[in-house]
Amino acid sequence: MAFQAITTHEAALRLSDPNLQVLDVPFDYEYQSHHITRAVLIPLPQLPQRYQELELSQPILVVCEHGVRSRRACEFLSDKGFKDLFNVLGGMSSYRGDVDGSH
Repeated sequence: MAFQAITTHEAALRLSDPNLQVLDVPFDYEYQSHHITRAVLIPLPQLPQRYQELELSQPILVVCEHGVRSRRACEFLSDKGFKDLFNVLGGMSSYRGDVDGSH
């Protein structure tokens, strides 16, 4: 397994890294409701066509609503050669850091 499962607290701490990419893989309506401020939306079904938009050499924090789709996204990205991946356990439903959206 080439990704690490981290808590929402650990995720919030990692956001201080300016090189960290934040990938949100939920449905659009979930993203519009609330997302980590600098998160990029690529819904999980679109990831096979769009993963090249991510920088292979930089760490990626992957999040969804509950942590299930983000785990699948981490597995997919790991298979594509991404190494520095972090799956946020509990997802946005548990995240208490800064968010954008309509809540």
